[in-house]
Amino acid sequence: HALVESWQASVKQLALTEDASQLAAVRALAAYDEASSLSDRCALRPWAYIYGPVGSGKTMLLDHFAAQSRVRGPSTKPPLRQHYHDFVLSVHARLHEQQQRREKVVRRTLQGLEVYEYSDKDGTSVDTLVHVAAQISRDHALLCIDELCVTDLADALVMGRLLSAILHTGTRVVCTSNQPPAKLFESGANRARYVGAMSALLLRRCEPVRV
Repeated sequence: HALVESWQASVKQLALTEDASQLAAVRALAAYDEASSLSDRCALRPWAYIYGPVGSGKTMLLDHFAAQSRVRGPSTKPPLRQHYHDFVLSVHARLHEQQQRREKVVRRTLQGLEVYEYSDKDGTSVDTLVHVAAQISRDHALLCIDELCVTDLADALVMGRLLSAILHTGTRVVCTSNQPPAKLFESGANRARYVGAMSALLLRRCEPVRV
């Protein structure tokens, strides 16, 4: 596979030490790339998830995959490759843009909390996060997220819902992280409430590869 061959050539050109776990990860990504390039971009196919300690080469692997992957969408735009925190910021910016274009209504939850809902001019309720997921999927057939982690619980809620929406569009996702999905924010307070949905989705969808 060209992905493996170009990786081996890069290792040799840069005079890097060959690493068996990195090569295994590249081979797993190559198999993922082969499946992703099929005409039927089935949403049931798994995503890719590379994890390992700092300095294990995760970012280099992701950059190599993003540059060499054959996954392309109708827009012919390259894969969207961002650090997790930059991606979260861009999602919030897209959300703000979507919300500014719509009517805002305040409603009260069963617990008595005031929350905002958004609607189109005809009064139809709109989930702006679903629109953001559709935007991303329209422009990119592949989403590469580097250094996935959980430090902000509100962001974790948003990301869980966003990734769930992206799943149904057929857009492929590759993540890197220092931790496997089951250990994201492992000992944090209220983990099940805030991080549980995202972690469960990643556990269901990803084939973790350790480097």
